[in-house]
Amino acid sequence: MTQVFDSLGWALLHSLWQGALAMLAVVAFRAITKNSAPSLRYNFQILCLFSCFAAFLVTFGIYQSGGEALIGAKAVSSVDAVPQSAALLIGASGGPQILPQTLAVSVAAYTPLLGVLWCLGFAVVAARYLTAYVMTQKLRHTGLTDVPTVWQNRFRTLVLNTGVTDRVRIFISDHVSGPLTIGFIKPVVLVPTGFLMGLPSDQIEAILLHELAHIRRYDYLVNLFQTAIKTALFFHPAIHYISNKIDIDREQACDDLAVAQSRNPHALIRGLAALSLQKTNQSFAMAADGGDMPLMDRLKRLVGSVEHQRRPEHLLMPLIATLLIGGIYLSTTSEANAHPEPKVYGHANADKQNYKFETKRLNGRNVTVKVTEDGRRWVLVKGTWTDVDASPEVLDDLPVAMPEPPQPPAPPKYKNGKLDVTDFDAKMNQFEIDMEYFEADLERYLEDNNGLSERDRERMKRDVERATERAQRQAERLQDQIDDIVEREVERALAMAEREQDMAEARADRAKAQKERADAQRKRMAEQRERLELQRERVKEQAKRTEKKREKHNALRETLYGFLIEDGYLNSRAETVTLINVGDRWAVNGQIIPKAIESKYCDLISSFDIKKNAETTITLKPGSTSIVSQSNDKTAKPSNKVTIGRHIHKNGEVHDPRTPKPLAPPQPTPPQPEAKAHVHKTSYTGNSFAPNFTWPTRSQHINAKYGRAGKLWEQTHNGIDLKGDLGAPIFASADGVVHLVTTEPKWGNRVVLNHSTGYQTLYGHMNNFTVSPGQYVKAGDVIGTVGSTGQSTGPHLHFEIRKDGQTLDPQILIK
Repeated sequence: MTQVFDSLGWALLHSLWQGALAMLAVVAFRAITKNSAPSLRYNFQILCLFSCFAAFLVTFGIYQSGGEALIGAKAVSSVDAVPQSAALLIGASGGPQILPQTLAVSVAAYTPLLGVLWCLGFAVVAARYLTAYVMTQKLRHTGLTDVPTVWQNRFRTLVLNTGVTDRVRIFISDHVSGPLTIGFIKPVVLVPTGFLMGLPSDQIEAILLHELAHIRRYDYLVNLFQTAIKTALFFHPAIHYISNKIDIDREQACDDLAVAQSRNPHALIRGLAALSLQKTNQSFAMAADGGDMPLMDRLKRLVGSVEHQRRPEHLLMPLIATLLIGGIYLSTTSEANAHPEPKVYGHANADKQNYKFETKRLNGRNVTVKVTEDGRRWVLVKGTWTDVDASPEVLDDLPVAMPEPPQPPAPPKYKNGKLDVTDFDAKMNQFEIDMEYFEADLERYLEDNNGLSERDRERMKRDVERATERAQRQAERLQDQIDDIVEREVERALAMAEREQDMAEARADRAKAQKERADAQRKRMAEQRERLELQRERVKEQAKRTEKKREKHNALRETLYGFLIEDGYLNSRAETVTLINVGDRWAVNGQIIPKAIESKYCDLISSFDIKKNAETTITLKPGSTSIVSQSNDKTAKPSNKVTIGRHIHKNGEVHDPRTPKPLAPPQPTPPQPEAKAHVHKTSYTGNSFAPNFTWPTRSQHINAKYGRAGKLWEQTHNGIDLKGDLGAPIFASADGVVHLVTTEPKWGNRVVLNHSTGYQTLYGHMNNFTVSPGQYVKAGDVIGTVGSTGQSTGPHLHFEIRKDGQTLDPQILIK
């Protein structure tokens, strides 16, 4: 263990000057690249930090493998370092002498102690960082709440647009005070409670883009290694300085990515200012506010108000540039001396046919040159072929030919029933530019031929005048053709406008008539509803009266049963009882009721408005009551007949009353839909109107369908792959605005278009682009060509359609 601690002590001592050199390199590089991108300084500083740690490990390995510290030409081990130190300090004369090896020998005596002290300090610092890491990881699992669906969709769209991993998730956390990112395999973005409601949406999106930039740059993983190095070299101020600069440039680089994606620096500035009072303390999390980063410097930098002052370290720039230029010159000179000149081909023979003719622009004129197989250019001057690259002065001896005027473009043509003037306008602009070049070449030609005779000059002047007149006549004829075409187009447009107006008026008349019919039908339905309501009221009143009568006669039945059982006429309420009037006396089942007790029966029956006559019959059964009052006329119908409950009369008639139910309202005929104005290029998808998407390539052959699983996809295929030849044109599937034009490892060259009602289309693995962000394109416009960039197995187009961040099957939406 003494040898291990000794090697560790020497490695710690050497790390002092190693870290100092790294810090000087960082200071010089930051001074040189002050106005450069922060990502450049960030990468250089990461390289210096990792180099320091690697040098520390290499030094430890060297001392550990050797076992001794070499001082001068003599090996001094840690065991005999103390005696040798004493011997070196005592001279022959008895007085102390400080020899060159004294300091090294003295230090060697204490290197094991340095190793032990480092182990103690490392344990304390490592425990502190480990505690912070564990607390940060707990945030991934405790106090989390799902964000609203609207923000889930918007966050999904931001993830797709930035091209980061699909595994990133966003949650609301109760334990954080500002947005932050945790993890690199399955990253999680945490936002505090009220964050999504307390800031405007543009500021929220800018801050979320800052967090996604951390994920895209793998800052969390780099920060773990950075913290490990800070833990190992905790004693070194240079390491802390470099780490601090890395943290600053990391946040600035993420700010640049967020601004480039949102194109709204003011939103990020306001969002960062709002978060400045809510800083988080999670050391291992990537927070948007930057922790201890100087916020005001970030804000000034974003608005472009950083003060540029000359500093002393700026003087290093010329010195370092001179050293670099000198090193490049020496390296190229050495390489040139080490490698001889390649084989020089002579002039190509006509019989070998190993050359080709090309027209080059040399010394302000068009010259026909012969290009040989080794790339050299030859010109024919005075009957001799001369290498123009080796002898450029021969161009002065070339005869100058009079420049030819440019030819005007052909008139525009009809395409798909419309006059296509897009290419014609571009060609006319180029024609005007060519005319300006022609005039300049003509003036140069005249200046170069001042030595010609007057006759030649007159001939040249006439040639120029004839060429100019010919070009003017062609331009006049072309202008007349254009005027005729424009006039016909105007007349055609007016006729079409009149037809459209007539059709619109006809549609309006039909819509008006249909509206009147719908109003009349709605009126009839309203009247019918009123009648139904009256009928329901009558049925309710009838039900109330029936229920009241039922309650009344049920009370009569129960009371009569009680009297009859009490007076001994019945034994139970399960028997049937018939009360009739015999000689002005009530009789129960043919048995006359005595006068002594008849009064209570008479009072009870009369209280229910039942008259006593010879034809009155009251029949009581369990659960039913039947009362029949007959007039004195035997042939007349009963004057009153009431039956409550299920009852079978003598004539066999069965009475089974039911509560009358209201009639069901009739089903009205649904009104015809009103005429709507024609919506251009939209179709209904079930929840919103979507653009009419068309095929983005001429080929409609699908290599991979939507939702299909494959080796190159993590789960399912989110679009369709269209087969195409390399360089075949790619068209915009619908009208929209170019949202994103970028190159990524996964998608290769990618274009994203924004369409109406929240729709997006994505075009991946393209060969090149022909559009730029913010450009408005129409359906069918060329936006690029088919390629095989990114993670691709061959030339094809990966095409996706999204709605609010959710992918849809393009085969269903393409018309």
